[in-house]
Amino acid sequence: MVKAIRFLILAAFPVFMAGPGCAMMDNDVHQVSRGARPTVSNRGIVYVADGAGDFRTTSAALKRVLAEDGVPLEVRTVLWSHGYWRVAADQLDEEHTRVEGLRLAEQIAAERRANPDQEIYLLGHCAGCGVVLSAAEALPPQSVDGIILLAASMPTNYDLRPALRCSRGGIDNFYSSQDRWCLGLWLRLGIVAGARYTPAAGRFGFRPVIESPADAAVYAHLRQHSWQPDWEWAGNSGGHYGCYQPEFLRLFIVPLLNRNLVNWGQ
Repeated sequence: MVKAIRFLILAAFPVFMAGPGCAMMDNDVHQVSRGARPTVSNRGIVYVADGAGDFRTTSAALKRVLAEDGVPLEVRTVLWSHGYWRVAADQLDEEHTRVEGLRLAEQIAAERRANPDQEIYLLGHCAGCGVVLSAAEALPPQSVDGIILLAASMPTNYDLRPALRCSRGGIDNFYSSQDRWCLGLWLRLGIVAGARYTPAAGRFGFRPVIESPADAAVYAHLRQHSWQPDWEWAGNSGGHYGCYQPEFLRLFIVPLLNRNLVNWGQ
């Protein structure tokens, strides 16, 4: 009986986690593959770890918005997934997430050595946030210019101190209590499939891990943005996929990627 329930959950999980536009692919997005060599560029770079299932919707949407608005940032899609539609495997395999995060850290370190003055940002959606955070934890302090987390499936008690030290501009976490399906019901049902359930930071926000005054100073660089009803006009209705809708990216996310880019629109 348990095996049958497990099979049904693993089979249904991708349908609910994929979301609208899940099949949208963008072959023009610069992909960060395993063992790829760094490229020279005088623009800023955003490494984007999409959510589970390798649908690449967040990276494709961000690339289009940046291109339309003429923002000199290059999107590099992080190829970390088990494969197309393999949502459950991506969500449940924590070791795989950690290993892919280490691979990403190697890419970033190589880029930093080749181009020391390059602007480098990390952005993750859902399970991709685990890859982004694992990469940041493996890098030296001040290695990246900013980290943005969208609908993170990481637990609320996840220790952000190493990642915060890695980011010159801190961490911006966007979460929504309205994310009841993907980060609510389906993560809970993951218990039956063998997962360990904890409330998701993409639904409730991160709970700071503070054990000393130094930790409090580090967490001062965590900015948490709870979904607001007036964000609906920008396409974000509070669900799991609202945070990568084009107008929301344009108005709320892109400004966070331009803090250190001077006069980019002039």
